[in-house]
Amino acid sequence: MISLEQVQILDEKIKQAVSLISTLREENAQLRSTLLDYENRIKDLGSVVTSLEDGQSKIELGILDAISRLDNLDIAASVNKESFEELSISEETEIVNEENIEKNDHSEQLENIAKDSIISEEKIVEEVTEEEVAEEEVTEEEVAEEVVAEEEVAEEEVAEEEVAEDEVAEDEVAEEEVAEEEVAEEEVAEEEVAEEEVAEEEVAEEEVA
Repeated sequence: MISLEQVQILDEKIKQAVSLISTLREENAQLRSTLLDYENRIKDLGSVVTSLEDGQSKIELGILDAISRLDNLDIAASVNKESFEELSISEETEIVNEENIEKNDHSEQLENIAKDSIISEEKIVEEVTEEEVAEEEVTEEEVAEEVVAEEEVAEEEVAEEEVAEDEVAEDEVAEEEVAEEEVAEEEVAEEEVAEEEVAEEEVAEEEVA
């Protein structure tokens, strides 16, 4: 026969199981919220990559503009050479030298600008690529860990629910057994009382006789 203390202990265990299930559900909700935060961060990184690609296209346009200016300088130099032929040899030599010096300076400046632009572009692309790779690796690892954690939490919840259901079922069986025993005891008591009454009636009849 189950005692009141055993029933109380079983009730406390059920309450603890319910509390643990609530805690696990809250942790699961927190993990889902963290996953959403990581997804938002990935979207932000995608917008950064897009802006860097736009900057790369602007750099390419700047390089093309610099090359176009170099072509224009070449055309202007050829026109100047034709006009210089009408001048005297000394003036032509001085002008040509000055133009060559200016052209060389402009060419060096433009070449330096183009080299710097190409170097900066390569650095940006390398940095973006490294960041993307690092973020993808970190994201994949975090997602895998979260998936494993969620599966473990789900398994624990299922196990806890099964334990709680088993305990409830055991409680119901125990209560039914107690009720059956009480009914049986009452029936036995009633039979004993009936037998005693019959015996008393027989004794009374004998005394009367």
